[in-house]
Amino acid sequence: MNIKKATDTTYNINSVVTIFLIKYIYILYFFVSYIIYVC
Repeated sequence: MNIKKATDTTYNINSVVTIFLIKYIYILYFFVSYIIYVC
């Protein structure tokens, strides 16, 4: 039971990190595209 709970917690953390990275990369890509468009 404790092992499953620890696994679920790790999975949740990984999901949050993955979502954060996807958003960060998307924003970074948009920012770079904006700079290229302006220049």
